[in-house]
Amino acid sequence: MSIKHIIIVISIISIVLRFNNIKSQCISIEYEKSSTRNFHSLVASLSKDKALKLRRILRETKKVFTLDIVNDKSAYSYLKTIHPVGLEPYHETITFKTIFKNFTKDKIIIQTNQNKGVNESINKLNEWTIMSSDSIIDNYKVISAINQNDGAIAWYAPDIPISNGPMQYGGLPGLIFMLKIGTIKIELVQINFTKDCDEIKFPQFEKLISYKSYAK
Repeated sequence: MSIKHIIIVISIISIVLRFNNIKSQCISIEYEKSSTRNFHSLVASLSKDKALKLRRILRETKKVFTLDIVNDKSAYSYLKTIHPVGLEPYHETITFKTIFKNFTKDKIIIQTNQNKGVNESINKLNEWTIMSSDSIIDNYKVISAINQNDGAIAWYAPDIPISNGPMQYGGLPGLIFMLKIGTIKIELVQINFTKDCDEIKFPQFEKLISYKSYAK
């Protein structure tokens, strides 16, 4: 079993044991984002060797994000980039600073990298069709669901009673372990509990735009 698998399994056991006190806990979840696309447009003009090298760089580069949860609020933000060893780093622009969720008020606020505010309903962005089949991720039962707005596929763990996930996604009856949006894959890698954390405060903006305008 890999170190990653051990971390997830141990963390899951801790979640189950602490479920009765989950509302008084602060939870920090790490997700890794990677890509499976072939990057044809980026490598079309390169030699075969350079194209293979660039494809490897793009596919092996992973971005790590944290989802911090305090009671009914959460904040999802960029943490770091993991670059493949021995290869030149690839830097990709991230279009947001933090994605805030308030489940009590059914609100998502996205703070863009230009410090603009995006406002939308959590429920509006998270209309799911739950599939009948289930599978196993890191020895844990997960069920897949398809987002009716953008076709994203999520695998959530029904035994982990955290109705949240990466980016703007959530609202499922369990924590999202893996998410696929086209050629983008986001995977859960670690969960931590702490009792000492700051309240999540939403930023204030003079003007908010809709998610539809932001996603254009």
